[in-house]
Amino acid sequence: MVAQGSPAETLTSHRLSETFDCQVEIIRLDGRFYARALPPEWKI
Repeated sequence: MVAQGSPAETLTSHRLSETFDCQVEIIRLDGRFYARALPPEWKI
């Protein structure tokens, strides 16, 4: 387990970036959470 609490408390850019060891941006829109890995973290 990485975190415990409400989604607003646990789904943060900082926490997920540390968890996945890359820069992650969390966006909350209309009550939903969206995550994206920021360049140059994901490469094909």
